[in-house]
Amino acid sequence: MNGNATSVEVGAIVLTGGRASRLGGVDKARLPVAGQPMVETVLRAARAVAGPVVTVGPGGDTREEPPHSGPVAGIAAGLPLLPGEVDVVVVVACDLPGLDAETLAALVDSVRTARAESAPSTFSAALGVDATGHDQYLLAAWDRRALAARLDALERSGGVGGRPVRALYDDDNNDTADYDDIAGAFLRVYVGDHALDVDTWSDLAARGPVALAHVGPVLAAGLETVPATEHAPFDAVGSVLAAPLVAAEAMPRGRVSAMDGYALAGSGPWRLTGAARRAGDESAASLEPGCAAPIATGALAPTGTDRVLRHELVKVLGSASPAADTSPSPGAAPGAASG
Repeated sequence: MNGNATSVEVGAIVLTGGRASRLGGVDKARLPVAGQPMVETVLRAARAVAGPVVTVGPGGDTREEPPHSGPVAGIAAGLPLLPGEVDVVVVVACDLPGLDAETLAALVDSVRTARAESAPSTFSAALGVDATGHDQYLLAAWDRRALAARLDALERSGGVGGRPVRALYDDDNNDTADYDDIAGAFLRVYVGDHALDVDTWSDLAARGPVALAHVGPVLAAGLETVPATEHAPFDAVGSVLAAPLVAAEAMPRGRVSAMDGYALAGSGPWRLTGAARRAGDESAASLEPGCAAPIATGALAPTGTDRVLRHELVKVLGSASPAADTSPSPGAAPGAASG
């Protein structure tokens, strides 16, 4: 391997699927870090060291079957798409915003060096180790024959769907009786912060500036939950509700007037009838067409009310005479008329 020069003998499988359950189900691959979607960072690094690059996930070159059946199923779906001349396979997840071509080149070089210095049956893959000392199972360069054999062993022992990716590295999960020819060691390669992935909002925040659309979830993830306490109403002044305050019954209980005026039914002229409606009066009342009744702000409108006319727009003729029917003046509020 020569630095970051691409080689047709090196292929890459980039996994872009997953439910991202710890991120609220967002499209993890498209999450930006330092203004760049994580998947674009990973693809740029992969294309710098590999000839063919296969993406596995929604909108990719292929998809694991069934969807969301795990990374091992994704790798199994991507491997057949690589040309036959590929003998080293880079397997990498989309959530490594610090990944660069040099890191992948180091893994590929480790595979080739190990194969040259040992028998083929004693080596399988070079595995990235992050700054905390943890193995990153989805940052590795594999001997293609070893990867194909391990996938085949898993398929024969229950299938690849739903398997944790660690199953590829665990001989206890493989049929070693048929696997002795290439079952081998895994070389661990320290790659530091380049291997740190993003699984949570806190992980995302630790990688640098956060896009405005994700500020809310990042802040919520970083805030500690304050336990709820109970207080008498006046003792709770200045506190924050632990849950939404919900009325015991629907409010208002019906159609209420937004102003002092007259409830109207039908077309005018209207005859005043009945007692004035006051706020808080829940007694039954109704209006016949052509009738009107005084109404106060917040009062329940009588059954049959079409609209309410502000009192300052009304002129009553006589103590109990019919109201005069005139058209609204220019610029008057909708439904306003002298009456």
